Amino acid sequence: MDRIFLGRDTIILAFFNIALLAAPSSGQTSAAPERVTQRLNQVEQRVNEQERDIDELKRSAASAFYILFLFGVVLSFWAQARGKSGCAWFLLGFIPGVNILAALIALTARRNDTNAQ
Repeated sequence: MDRIFLGRDTIILAFFNIALLAAPSSGQTSAAPERVTQRLNQVEQRVNEQERDIDELKRSAASAFYILFLFGVVLSFWAQARGKSGCAWFLLGFIPGVNILAALIALTARRNDTNAQ
């Protein structure tokens, strides 16, 4: 089933239509349109805040990706210099959480190499 994407304007328009349907008839208080406008402004503000949060998450996810990629590349070069599989160590360095363990194994292996010499 396809997902339906509702943009900010569509959501605001939907809330406005619902508010108009729920508003009392013209013979009742005139404060209702002001409340509807106030409520629409609140909804618009929330939607804007959510959009900012999503943009911030996108930026932080991109930064994390680059850091993990760099970590994988460094471990890959280290592994190739030691005669090990560069692709496997790249993948280990690219997986969050496992990359720290992979770095510790790499450092331990390096200490063992220098102690053996």
